[in-house]
Amino acid sequence: MNTSDTRKKIQVVDDEEINQDLMQGILEDDYQVECFSDGESFLQAFEQSPADVVLLDVDMPGLNGLEVCKRLQELETPRPVMFISSKSTQEERLAGYTAGGYDYMVKPCDPEELLAKIALILKQTEQYQELEGQRQEIFDGFMEAATSGGEQGVLLKFTVAVFDTGDYQQLAELVLTTMDELGGLVASVVINGQQEALTWATGGPCPPMEEEILGMLTEKGRIFK
Repeated sequence: MNTSDTRKKIQVVDDEEINQDLMQGILEDDYQVECFSDGESFLQAFEQSPADVVLLDVDMPGLNGLEVCKRLQELETPRPVMFISSKSTQEERLAGYTAGGYDYMVKPCDPEELLAKIALILKQTEQYQELEGQRQEIFDGFMEAATSGGEQGVLLKFTVAVFDTGDYQQLAELVLTTMDELGGLVASVVINGQQEALTWATGGPCPPMEEEILGMLTEKGRIFK
């Protein structure tokens, strides 16, 4: 394949060579085309050089098309998948959409319809990326303005950062850091979760005596759950 080719790339996954040849003939005038006969080899190639659109058969030996599509959605660079299948029932179409498919066509494909669907997918993907870029610019501008606004900015940063915490300790440290930024406050935090309880102070885990005091204050109603 010509590495200087700037056309969009389509990857075709079908275990039957005749179907690969048909897709190649329909697509090669407008797109770069790569064909694969099984899901594993496709996924390996995709991770190295992802296509813009994937055309995926359903019935294949080894990983079937539904499994391949699910695996594809787990990668950092998923791409729109169009199923090209001989299966045509409503249940089979729904299974394709549930697996993460973007569209579904039944073999044999009409060349003009296939090209029209691919063009639409590429256009919608480009529009989505543009909108995401605009949303990110707006969000970044909002955060920059808000986080420079004293206490409200500190609280806003806390609200956003909460969603990125992975465990109770991170949450406790975030609370303590926020309190320090609000006015140099030194504190201890008690977190009672479904799986465990955690007591944490500015310098690290609370010492036993501090844990005992926190428990006593909770029993007396001075700390509200």
